[in-house]
Amino acid sequence: MQIPKSQIQWIVGKFHVAASDADIKAEIRKRCIRGWTEKDIVRAENYAVKCHHENQRLYRAVVSGQFNRA
Repeated sequence: MQIPKSQIQWIVGKFHVAASDADIKAEIRKRCIRGWTEKDIVRAENYAVKCHHENQRLYRAVVSGQFNRA
């Protein structure tokens, strides 16, 4: 099954960068579609945490002045 990546990115983007991984996972689990297998839910949670970590890296780069416009 394909996880809805763009929807997950949108959901994660609404969270503050200081939110915990557990908070991200809980929100994704709450929004999972009925009928998803546990494996699908875990994949969605893992993808969400990955997106969250990317947001955190971007935030750190911006506030540290290391963000480089390409």
